[in-house]
Parts: sequence; structure tokens; C-alpha cells
Amino acid sequence: MARIFFVILFFLLTGCAHTLPEMAFKDPVQAISIPDAVTLEKQGIKSLTMVLVKFNPGLLVEDSGVGGMWPLETRKPSGEIVKGFIFGNFASNQDEFGNFLFPGIIYASLGELQEAKSLYFSRLGQKCFSLSGKKIEDYRPDKYLDDEELFQKHGMTFVALDEFWKQYLEENFKSPPAGFTCVRAMTLEEYKDLLDRSMKSFPKMPDGEIRATLLDMENFRGPAVENPEITAGEKFWGNFNLGIPYSPESLAWMLGGGTLNGLIAVGRDGNKGYYLSADVKRGDLSWLAERLCRIYTEKLKNQEIAHRQKIKLLLETLLKNGVKEEQIRKILPLIQK
Repeated sequence: MARIFFVILFFLLTGCAHTLPEMAFKDPVQAISIPDAVTLEKQGIKSLTMVLVKFNPGLLVEDSGVGGMWPLETRKPSGEIVKGFIFGNFASNQDEFGNFLFPGIIYASLGELQEAKSLYFSRLGQKCFSLSGKKIEDYRPDKYLDDEELFQKHGMTFVALDEFWKQYLEENFKSPPAGFTCVRAMTLEEYKDLLDRSMKSFPKMPDGEIRATLLDMENFRGPAVENPEITAGEKFWGNFNLGIPYSPESLAWMLGGGTLNGLIAVGRDGNKGYYLSADVKRGDLSWLAERLCRIYTEKLKNQEIAHRQKIKLLLETLLKNGVKEEQIRKILPLIQK
């Protein structure tokens, strides 16, 4: 009987804990900060690779105030996994069509990664995404290390990533320049310059490590010591923002009136946390953030299409009325505004 009791007690204490894939940001500091150049140098990292990633808006529910950091994993043909991260500020890493374009940093030189394939993940690794922002539906976090086909099937090589961004530019009325690439080799000095331009503060950890964060020191201290619900009963709380310039009220028509307002109220009514697994059930709101952003980006793109059609009709009318092309070229910049 005593043996049964201890077996039950063991499962109560350990069985309810989450089984996390090895890339998970188990330390909250990882979710809101990244190592500085000196730290990487001490770890023996001499060169890096930077890529451009389309951020899936479903992860907006993991917002830590202004943005944050997420795990990026790259698998070489040999099977070796190279660590990295994506990071971004929701205010400054958004293009004119409302899409979030985040830089990704991989802890290896560009020459080592030519045939490698990359994926990124939610903070605790529950969800997986292509570098194009597509959610991987058949991803199993509990089978991550054993799933040899995950990267092969869904990961993107740098060549494929370049092709994706070329197509993205063309679909959004822009011509990729000659020699276009969204992948570049990066020295530690260039990495330092990037952090100096994009980060707000550089807190020193108790072990002496220097981190770089998008938050100021006052806002960094609290979240840095919280627990992201890694074990049963431990919750991680904090508000989130959709990152698009509409209030819940003005967006309500998109989802049929009160549906949106009710769901947003759930996310604002004292429920906090910047991990997908927080008590507020952020994972349950992930679809909402993704849908809202999709509607928003489609709205912006449709506005641009309508604007271009109006310009085209105006130019055709001017030509029919005898206005010379040379004159049209002079006024075209004013018409396009």
C-alpha cells in the first residue's frame, strides 16, 4: 500500500510536468534577451549567419511588450543541429502590408550551412514554423529529436528562402534587385553593431553574462525572474498586444461583432503571460491573432491594388486626352503619392 502511495505521489510531482523539446526557451531570460557579442566569443563562436524570416502572427500572443525572441534551429545534412534565434520589435519590424519581418541569427558561418535547412518555434517549442511563416501542422514536439523528416520535409534552405522573398516582393509590387539575397554572413563586430542599433538595454546577469534586450532595464527585471509554466502549477503572466493599429472595437466587424470583443476581453482582463502555455490559454487565442493579422494585411494589399488601378486609369485618360508621356513622367511622382 505504501509503495502504491509513493508511486502516485511521484506521478503527481513529476508526471504533470510538461515534456519540452530541447530547443525550448526554458529560462524566461531567453524569451526577452539574447547574448551579446562578447558572450558568443567566449563560447567559441567566431562567425554568424543572418537570415530574414517571415514571423507567423499566431505568435503575437507571446508578445513580451514590444516583441521578443524565439528559437531558430538549423539542421545540417550530417544531422547536426545548429542553434539560433529570431527576434524583432513589433513596431519597427513590420512592412507596409502589415507583415512582420524578423531577422534570424544562426550560430555558424554561412559556409557551413549551404545545404542546411531551418525552422523556428514558439517559445517552449509547442509549435513549429517554416521560415516563410507557415505553421507546420504535422509537427509533434514530443517526437522532435526522433523526427528525421521534419527538417527534410518542412525546413527551408537558404536558396529556397531567397526564392520565397523574391516572390514575396513581386507579389507586393516590387522588383527584386540584381543579386538579391536575404542571407548574409555576419562577423561578431557586425553582430555587436546590430545589437547597438536595435536593442534598448544590456543587463548583466548574476553569472556575469551580458544580455541584449528590447526592453528597458525596469521592464526587464520582473519578467526575467518569472517562471514560464514549465512544471504544473507554475504560471507565467504578462499582457500581449496584437501589433496592428486597430482597436478591438474597430476590428469587431471583421469577426462578426461581439465575437472579437469577447475574445480580446479575455486576453485583457488581468490575464497575462508571454509564453504560449500561460494560464490565459494564449495558445487558444493564437488562431485569433493570426486571423486578424491576415485580414489586416489583405486589407492593406487590396487598398494598394485599388490605388494602382486608379493611377492606371488616370494615366490612360491623360494619354487619350493628348497629354504627352514626357509631361506624365514629370507629374507621376505626385500622382503616385
